Amino acid sequence: MSSQIRKDIYSFPLSQPHAFEEMQHSILPDTATIGELNIEGAAFINGDLYFSNRANTTHTINKIIKNKFHLNQSGIASYLTLSVQEIHLPPTKSIAGISGLYYVAEKDLLLFTASEENTPNAIDDGAIGESYLGFIPQFSRQKAKIIRVENLLKLSEVSTKFQNQKIESLCVQRVVLARLEKYKSPFIKAAPSIFNSSIAVVSVKMEFCLLKLIG
Repeated sequence: MSSQIRKDIYSFPLSQPHAFEEMQHSILPDTATIGELNIEGAAFINGDLYFSNRANTTHTINKIIKNKFHLNQSGIASYLTLSVQEIHLPPTKSIAGISGLYYVAEKDLLLFTASEENTPNAIDDGAIGESYLGFIPQFSRQKAKIIRVENLLKLSEVSTKFQNQKIESLCVQRVVLARLEKYKSPFIKAAPSIFNSSIAVVSVKMEFCLLKLIG
Protein backbone atom coordinates (compact mmCIF):
# COMPACT_ATOMS: atom_id res chain seq x y z
CA MET A 1 0.00 0.00 0.00
CA SER A 2 1.19 3.54 -0.70
CA SER A 3 2.69 5.29 2.30
CA GLN A 4 1.24 8.53 3.62
CA ILE A 5 4.30 10.42 2.33
CA ARG A 6 3.45 9.48 -1.26
CA LYS A 7 0.12 11.28 -0.87
CA ASP A 8 1.65 14.70 -0.27
CA ILE A 9 1.15 17.35 -2.95
CA TYR A 10 3.42 20.34 -3.50
CA SER A 11 2.91 23.34 -5.73
CA PHE A 12 5.44 26.02 -6.63
CA PRO A 13 5.98 28.65 -9.34
CA LEU A 14 8.77 27.68 -11.75
CA SER A 15 10.36 31.10 -11.24
CA GLN A 16 10.64 30.40 -7.49
CA PRO A 17 11.08 26.65 -7.01
CA HIS A 18 11.89 27.02 -3.31
CA ALA A 19 8.66 28.92 -2.63
CA PHE A 20 6.61 25.73 -2.46
CA GLU A 21 3.40 25.05 -0.64
CA GLU A 22 2.41 21.68 0.76
CA MET A 23 -1.22 20.84 0.17
CA GLN A 24 -3.53 18.52 2.02
CA HIS A 25 -3.76 15.14 0.31
CA SER A 26 -7.46 15.09 1.22
CA ILE A 27 -8.11 16.93 -2.03
CA LEU A 28 -7.52 13.59 -3.75
CA PRO A 29 -10.20 10.90 -3.77
CA ASP A 30 -10.11 8.37 -0.96
CA THR A 31 -8.81 4.86 -1.55
CA ALA A 32 -12.36 3.51 -1.69
CA THR A 33 -12.72 5.43 -4.97
CA ILE A 34 -9.38 4.76 -6.62
CA GLY A 35 -8.15 1.60 -4.87
CA GLU A 36 -4.52 2.63 -4.33
CA LEU A 37 -2.98 6.00 -5.06
CA ASN A 38 -0.34 5.78 -7.80
CA ILE A 39 -0.36 8.93 -9.91
CA GLU A 40 2.03 8.66 -12.86
CA GLY A 41 0.69 11.05 -15.49
CA ALA A 42 -0.85 14.50 -15.72
CA ALA A 43 -2.31 16.74 -18.42
CA PHE A 44 -4.12 20.07 -18.60
CA ILE A 45 -7.37 19.81 -20.55
CA ASN A 46 -9.54 22.88 -21.05
CA GLY A 47 -8.26 24.45 -17.84
CA ASP A 48 -8.70 21.34 -15.69
CA LEU A 49 -5.85 19.16 -14.41
CA TYR A 50 -6.14 15.43 -15.04
CA PHE A 51 -4.11 12.73 -13.26
CA SER A 52 -3.72 9.13 -14.36
CA ASN A 53 -3.78 6.58 -11.53
CA ARG A 54 -1.88 3.46 -12.60
CA ALA A 55 -3.39 0.00 -12.22
CA ASN A 56 -1.55 -3.05 -10.83
CA THR A 57 -2.33 -6.74 -10.40
CA THR A 58 -4.34 -6.04 -7.22
CA HIS A 59 -6.18 -2.89 -8.32
CA THR A 60 -6.66 -3.76 -11.96
CA ILE A 61 -8.52 -0.69 -13.25
CA ASN A 62 -6.76 2.45 -14.40
CA LYS A 63 -8.38 5.71 -13.29
CA ILE A 64 -8.45 9.27 -14.59
CA ILE A 65 -8.87 11.92 -11.88
CA LYS A 66 -10.25 15.30 -12.96
CA ASN A 67 -9.33 18.30 -10.79
CA LYS A 68 -10.37 21.93 -10.87
CA PHE A 69 -7.16 23.93 -10.95
CA HIS A 70 -6.74 27.49 -9.69
CA LEU A 71 -3.62 29.64 -9.59
CA ASN A 72 -3.66 32.62 -7.24
CA GLN A 73 -1.74 35.90 -7.64
CA SER A 74 1.24 34.49 -5.74
CA GLY A 75 1.56 31.62 -8.19
CA ILE A 76 0.38 29.00 -5.70
CA ALA A 77 -2.07 26.41 -6.99
CA SER A 78 -5.14 24.92 -5.40
CA TYR A 79 -7.10 21.86 -6.49
CA LEU A 80 -10.52 20.36 -6.09
CA THR A 81 -11.27 16.86 -7.32
CA LEU A 82 -14.32 16.89 -9.58
CA SER A 83 -14.61 13.32 -10.79
CA VAL A 84 -12.95 9.92 -11.17
CA GLN A 85 -13.42 7.84 -14.32
CA GLU A 86 -12.39 4.26 -14.99
CA ILE A 87 -10.32 3.58 -18.10
CA HIS A 88 -11.03 0.09 -19.43
CA LEU A 89 -8.32 -1.14 -21.82
CA PRO A 90 -8.57 -3.96 -24.36
CA PRO A 91 -7.43 -7.39 -23.08
CA THR A 92 -3.65 -7.71 -22.80
CA LYS A 93 -1.42 -10.57 -21.67
CA SER A 94 -1.23 -9.08 -18.18
CA ILE A 95 -2.46 -5.91 -16.48
CA ALA A 96 -1.32 -2.79 -18.32
CA GLY A 97 -1.03 0.32 -16.19
CA ILE A 98 -1.35 3.80 -17.66
CA SER A 99 1.59 6.10 -17.03
CA GLY A 100 2.02 9.19 -19.23
CA LEU A 101 -0.72 11.43 -20.65
CA TYR A 102 -0.64 13.98 -23.46
CA TYR A 103 -3.62 16.00 -24.70
CA VAL A 104 -3.75 17.21 -28.31
CA ALA A 105 -6.11 20.17 -28.07
CA GLU A 106 -6.43 20.61 -31.85
CA LYS A 107 -8.00 17.16 -32.13
CA ASP A 108 -9.54 16.81 -28.65
CA LEU A 109 -7.47 13.64 -28.41
CA LEU A 110 -5.96 12.16 -25.25
CA LEU A 111 -2.88 10.03 -25.91
CA PHE A 112 -1.43 7.79 -23.21
CA THR A 113 1.28 5.23 -22.61
CA ALA A 114 0.68 1.98 -20.77
CA SER A 115 2.92 -0.93 -19.77
CA GLU A 116 2.42 -4.41 -18.38
CA GLU A 117 4.14 -4.80 -15.01
CA ASN A 118 3.89 -7.75 -12.66
CA THR A 119 3.49 -5.91 -9.36
CA PRO A 120 0.69 -6.14 -6.76
CA ASN A 121 1.11 -2.59 -5.43
CA ALA A 122 2.19 0.97 -6.16
CA ILE A 123 5.64 0.66 -4.57
CA ASP A 124 7.37 -2.52 -5.71
CA ASP A 125 8.82 -2.87 -9.19
CA GLY A 126 7.93 -5.93 -11.22
CA ALA A 127 8.83 -7.67 -14.45
CA ILE A 128 7.91 -5.58 -17.49
CA GLY A 129 6.00 -7.07 -20.40
CA GLU A 130 4.60 -5.16 -23.37
CA SER A 131 4.24 -1.40 -23.64
CA TYR A 132 1.48 0.34 -25.58
CA LEU A 133 0.35 3.63 -27.02
CA GLY A 134 -3.36 4.30 -26.64
CA PHE A 135 -5.75 7.11 -27.45
CA ILE A 136 -9.19 8.41 -26.49
CA PRO A 137 -10.84 10.55 -29.20
CA GLN A 138 -13.21 13.39 -28.30
CA PHE A 139 -11.94 13.18 -24.76
CA SER A 140 -13.59 16.37 -23.48
CA ARG A 141 -16.99 14.81 -24.30
CA GLN A 142 -16.33 11.66 -22.27
CA LYS A 143 -18.59 12.08 -19.26
CA ALA A 144 -19.42 8.45 -18.42
CA LYS A 145 -17.97 6.77 -15.34
CA ILE A 146 -16.33 4.17 -17.60
CA ILE A 147 -14.32 5.06 -20.70
CA ARG A 148 -13.66 2.06 -22.92
CA VAL A 149 -10.50 2.20 -25.02
CA GLU A 150 -10.96 0.15 -28.19
CA ASN A 151 -7.46 0.28 -29.64
CA LEU A 152 -3.90 -0.09 -28.40
CA LEU A 153 -0.70 0.06 -30.41
CA LYS A 154 1.78 -2.58 -29.20
CA LEU A 155 5.16 -0.88 -29.38
CA SER A 156 7.20 -4.07 -29.74
CA GLU A 157 5.49 -4.50 -33.12
CA VAL A 158 6.88 -1.13 -34.16
CA SER A 159 10.40 -2.11 -33.07
CA THR A 160 11.82 -5.04 -31.10
CA LYS A 161 13.80 -2.47 -29.06
CA PHE A 162 10.59 -1.87 -27.13
CA GLN A 163 10.34 -5.45 -25.87
CA ASN A 164 10.27 -5.58 -22.05
CA GLN A 165 10.75 -1.82 -21.87
CA LYS A 166 8.50 0.36 -19.73
CA ILE A 167 7.56 3.44 -21.71
CA GLU A 168 6.89 6.15 -19.14
CA SER A 169 5.32 8.90 -21.24
CA LEU A 170 5.13 10.66 -24.59
CA CYS A 171 5.08 14.12 -26.11
CA VAL A 172 3.63 15.31 -29.42
CA GLN A 173 6.10 17.52 -31.25
CA ARG A 174 3.77 18.53 -34.07
CA VAL A 175 0.52 17.57 -35.78
CA VAL A 176 0.79 16.58 -39.43
CA LEU A 177 -1.82 15.91 -42.07
CA ALA A 178 -0.92 12.37 -42.98
CA ARG A 179 -2.92 9.18 -42.87
CA LEU A 180 -2.11 6.21 -40.68
CA GLU A 181 -1.44 3.67 -43.40
CA LYS A 182 2.10 2.33 -43.18
CA TYR A 183 1.78 0.53 -39.85
CA LYS A 184 -1.06 -1.84 -39.00
CA SER A 185 -1.48 -3.80 -35.80
CA PRO A 186 -3.97 -6.48 -34.69
CA PHE A 187 -4.55 -4.26 -31.66
CA ILE A 188 -5.93 -1.55 -33.97
CA LYS A 189 -9.37 -2.43 -35.25
CA ALA A 190 -10.70 -0.01 -37.88
CA ALA A 191 -9.01 3.07 -36.49
CA PRO A 192 -11.36 6.07 -36.35
CA SER A 193 -10.81 8.98 -38.70
CA ILE A 194 -9.45 11.16 -35.90
CA PHE A 195 -6.50 8.79 -35.56
CA ASN A 196 -5.96 8.75 -39.33
CA SER A 197 -4.54 12.26 -39.00
CA SER A 198 -1.43 10.53 -37.58
CA ILE A 199 -1.32 12.75 -34.51
CA ALA A 200 1.95 11.42 -33.10
CA VAL A 201 3.44 10.93 -36.56
CA VAL A 202 2.76 7.27 -35.89
CA SER A 203 2.92 5.92 -39.42
CA VAL A 204 6.41 7.03 -40.45
CA LYS A 205 8.17 8.69 -37.54
CA MET A 206 6.96 6.83 -34.46
CA GLU A 207 9.92 4.47 -34.37
CA PHE A 208 12.42 7.31 -34.68
CA CYS A 209 10.72 9.53 -32.09
CA LEU A 210 10.25 6.80 -29.49
CA LEU A 211 13.67 5.28 -29.99
CA LYS A 212 15.10 8.67 -29.02
CA LEU A 213 13.43 8.22 -25.62
CA ILE A 214 15.20 4.94 -24.88
CA GLY A 215 18.47 5.70 -26.65
